Amino acid sequence: MMVFLRLIFFFALAAVVAFGAVWVADHPGRVAIDWGGWRLDAPLALFGFAILVLMVVAAGLSRLLRLMRRAPLAWRLGSGARSRREGYRAFTEGMVAIAAGDARAAQAAAQRAKKLLDQPALALLLSAQAAQAAGDEDEAGRHYAAMLGHPETEFLGLRGLVGQALRAGDRARALDYARQAFALKPDAAWTAKTLLDLETAQGDWADAQVHLDAALKRKALPAAEGQRKRGLIELARARDAVAAGDGPVALKLAKSAHGAAPDLVPATALYAELLIHQGQGNKAAKVVRAAWGIAPHPTLARLYLEAMGASGEGDRLRRLRELTHAAPDHAESRIVLADAHLAAGDLAGARSALDGIAEGSPRVFRLRARIAEAEGGDLRRWLELAADSVDPSWVCGHCGHAAPEWHSHCPNCGAFDAMAWRQPPVVVPETPLAEKGEMLSSRPVPPADPVPPPPAEG
Repeated sequence: MMVFLRLIFFFALAAVVAFGAVWVADHPGRVAIDWGGWRLDAPLALFGFAILVLMVVAAGLSRLLRLMRRAPLAWRLGSGARSRREGYRAFTEGMVAIAAGDARAAQAAAQRAKKLLDQPALALLLSAQAAQAAGDEDEAGRHYAAMLGHPETEFLGLRGLVGQALRAGDRARALDYARQAFALKPDAAWTAKTLLDLETAQGDWADAQVHLDAALKRKALPAAEGQRKRGLIELARARDAVAAGDGPVALKLAKSAHGAAPDLVPATALYAELLIHQGQGNKAAKVVRAAWGIAPHPTLARLYLEAMGASGEGDRLRRLRELTHAAPDHAESRIVLADAHLAAGDLAGARSALDGIAEGSPRVFRLRARIAEAEGGDLRRWLELAADSVDPSWVCGHCGHAAPEWHSHCPNCGAFDAMAWRQPPVVVPETPLAEKGEMLSSRPVPPADPVPPPPAEG
């Protein structure tokens, strides 16, 4: 559009000039000027041409004066642009050096960027990263703290300070910085996750609940992860309520924990126990049956029998058949049924249940030893296998610590939500076969006990 308007203006001006030239040609004359004893007498056409030349010269001089006035500013702007280009190049080189682990090159680039860039926030960020790459945590901390004074880098500064505090083992300081970061960017997934991890690590369940709700509302956490954390937090609060003797609150929280994390066996177990305590055995049995289809566990089998008031070996077997119908091929289902069949004297039923288990465990070997004993067979093989393995327990996925009871935090390393029900690894010392045979010949057959005591927070 602008080009079109300029063309119109050019043609209009040319038309005016042409019209003027024709008019002057049609009306010849002379122009005389008397001034200070001087007389100028020239044809009208020559006079007009002289005026035109003077106008062009005046316009050129005016443009030259403007360029001369602007020259210092243009030089400064050009110099600043060059400095910025060099500064950004130094910043890029510094970040590449940090990624490559070259601390010396990163620090040199940080110094250049600090001199060339007119953006101290970027220079501080690079300097902090370079100092951290060089292992100078104090210098990095000073740069991170300085970043808090710039809105564009305040969040990154807080994140750096959180990392430093965690590496130093100062969880209280890390939690304070994480809360400041959450106030700045509540929608950031890192902020929500870090804050929740710190609050749950120190058992600050009330604040963890508040921040979890806020994070889920803003979709800062995946829904599945948020629901799992909700179940864990509400289970911990329910246990606190049980310890305080507040049964109604404990029941409400345990129900919510079970609903948020149906595969969390301790939550289901606590909810069922509280229902049984209140005389709601049928409801507890329904809860346990649903949970068995998701995560079979020996504790749930014991609670189901208690909820249904099973009496006698036949009734016990019938109730366990009801329970295991939700997961008939699961190893836990077959183990509890095999134990019930043995208790009822049904060796064929016990053997059939155990034959469907692909992998053995001490409980399976002990059950087979009981079958062999009842049939008058050799116990040696099964007892040897049972002696060389360990029963399932709650094992920490971080440090491998095994515990008979579930804990929200690993008793050994303190990791939150790290304990899973499985067989822990075991190293068995080599024992001479003759010595092992002597030991086994005098060893009584241990009874199978697939149902350990209910888990409780230690």
